Amino acid sequence: MEAAPGKFQVCHTLPSRLRVKVPDIRRTEKGASALERWLARQAGVKEVTASPVTGSVTLHYDPEATSVQTLFDRLEEGITRLPRLLEQATGPLTNREPRGEFSLKPGLARVIGLTSLLGWHLISSFFLGTPLSSAVLTGAAIIGALPLWRRAVTDVLNLRLIGLNPLLGTAAVLAIATGEALTALEVIWILEIGELLESYLVDRSRRAIKEILQVAAKDTYVLVEGVEVETPVSQVQRGDIVAVHAMEKIPVDGVVVGGEALVDQAHITGRAEPELKEDGEAVFAGTIVQQGKIRIRAEKVGEATYLSQIVRLVDISLLNRPQAEKQVEVLAMRLTRLGVLAIVGTWLVTWDLARVFAVMLVMACPCATVLAASTAVTAALANAADRLILIKGGLYLEQFGKTDVFCFDKTGTLTTDVPTVASIVTDHAAVTPEQVLDLAAAAEVRNPHPLARALVKAARKLKTPPPATDAVPEIFLGRGVRTRLGRAVVMVGNGQFMAEQGLDFQAFRPKARELEGSGQTVVYVARNRKVLGLISIAYEIRGDLRSLVETLRQDGVKQFHLISGDSAKVVAALAKSLQFDGYGSELMPEAKARYVEDLIAGGHTVAVIGDGVNDALALSKASVGVAMGAGGSEPAIAAADIALADDDLKRLIFVRRLSQQAVGVIHQNYWLALGTDLAGSLLALAGFLTPVLGGLLHVSHALAITANSGRLLTWQPSQEA
Repeated sequence: MEAAPGKFQVCHTLPSRLRVKVPDIRRTEKGASALERWLARQAGVKEVTASPVTGSVTLHYDPEATSVQTLFDRLEEGITRLPRLLEQATGPLTNREPRGEFSLKPGLARVIGLTSLLGWHLISSFFLGTPLSSAVLTGAAIIGALPLWRRAVTDVLNLRLIGLNPLLGTAAVLAIATGEALTALEVIWILEIGELLESYLVDRSRRAIKEILQVAAKDTYVLVEGVEVETPVSQVQRGDIVAVHAMEKIPVDGVVVGGEALVDQAHITGRAEPELKEDGEAVFAGTIVQQGKIRIRAEKVGEATYLSQIVRLVDISLLNRPQAEKQVEVLAMRLTRLGVLAIVGTWLVTWDLARVFAVMLVMACPCATVLAASTAVTAALANAADRLILIKGGLYLEQFGKTDVFCFDKTGTLTTDVPTVASIVTDHAAVTPEQVLDLAAAAEVRNPHPLARALVKAARKLKTPPPATDAVPEIFLGRGVRTRLGRAVVMVGNGQFMAEQGLDFQAFRPKARELEGSGQTVVYVARNRKVLGLISIAYEIRGDLRSLVETLRQDGVKQFHLISGDSAKVVAALAKSLQFDGYGSELMPEAKARYVEDLIAGGHTVAVIGDGVNDALALSKASVGVAMGAGGSEPAIAAADIALADDDLKRLIFVRRLSQQAVGVIHQNYWLALGTDLAGSLLALAGFLTPVLGGLLHVSHALAITANSGRLLTWQPSQEA
């Protein structure tokens, strides 16, 4: 990386694209927006994205109109001028960046204040006979409209003249100017409720992202003059030698320089079984040493680790989701354009300012757009939550019903995390499968490896628990064990282990290849140097997946893909058994994400279903990401748009049908709102509708919309999945 001390650091430069890190804008949304605004005005710059979360700036530029060095100069100048740019800023440039950590507080305070004021005015008018004075209402309307006017000014300055904010801001001005402050307060109140709902969803997602780094270790042991010294991970430096013991998390990316260990890398690679790590092999932060002890030379620490880079990529992907796709905004834009036409038409036909104002109040009030979608979405989300399904917003609820490609992770998603004995093979008439299993379980009873646990558990199910023994097994990491049971020496392990021990297991090789070809793991069992049989171990498939796939195909899903970090043989066998349309094997997280991006580039709407850290980037790149919540990793749940709190994949069918039902209700609400607005505008045009009656009209159709949406609270498919 290149660097400009104190100013910025270059992450990468490509033809027409430049990405740098700017410490001065990290965790300051206003600073990021101000710098983004200034850079966007520079010659040759096509597009700029500044992220306060990662402190990064990405520039897309025309290489024929400017040079990288010129951009460096402009960037350094912009950072220097940042304090002055902040003083000149009138507000955030876009809605793309996240709101601040406490953004909900002012929004909630405004909603509570407006609700209290309008409620008190209603009580005073109807029950006490002493309504609030016009001066109080006017003052409250002016104060309440300030955020709306600020957004309207920002939109106008950015040439977004025909939009909801400018139209509502104009309506509020006219309402206050003509003595209809109560109507202005109604407009502002409903708009603030909609803004608060959106802010809540954004804020919740941001909090989830902050928790991702908790998968990393907090303390570790650094070798200092041959002595292991407990040290906070934040103080570990590149080049330090770190000692990691059994059942501890690896705190750095590095290379093994001593010892050997079985390392659980499932969160990174997706592979179900621990992998043997010896001298010279690379390891990743956040993975766990299951057995053994290793010393690691730190190559990358802190935010430079692979895990942190994946977290950062997930964060950036989430920030870059296009906000214009939201259902509420689409409907709002349609109605806003229609409102502009109605207002202009009324002025051209009547030249009557009072009637124009009445039409403006009818068409500009956001009840139709905010309530039409938000009430339906809220009811659908509540229904899903009752079934232990978390959906993070209406956009994802809508998109899930449109997905035509499903990509599944394997381990922990389609299969359980716990291996089980699938079959036992012996070619000796005098040796039964039960005896082979008993020998294997007895040899493995003190081995903590997951495959050993599967053998012991299977023996206990047959009510023949392994005999008590004081013998300590000799463990050959990643290969097998050797144990003395009485006068016999029992060995259990893979083909490599049998070959190392000089045992003849060729009679079992054809069957072993067949089992391995179906995705199962094979271990051989020998007693006194004679191989007696083999045991195949597999990870159970969850539920009736074939039925699930068939139901989803009938519901419009065209393709199914399996994306996994597991071996090609295992992944291919599972994909074939489930009749999937494609698969990717031995995929690291970024490769999974590219697989998904290629499908999206092909015109598909893609849902990704996963549960681990290695799935988080693919989840964030998908049209809709679904995380398996039970036992699933925090990064996957944070990156996903939908989280299942249990392992029941049939809930995918329910969510898909709920999505389709909710979209139908949204459109019903939209046309109901549109119909009443059109009727109201025609009455206003004819002079029969006053601003007060316009308010009553909106209250009536708001109640109708809410009642229609309420049906989603208890909705369930006619045939439960």
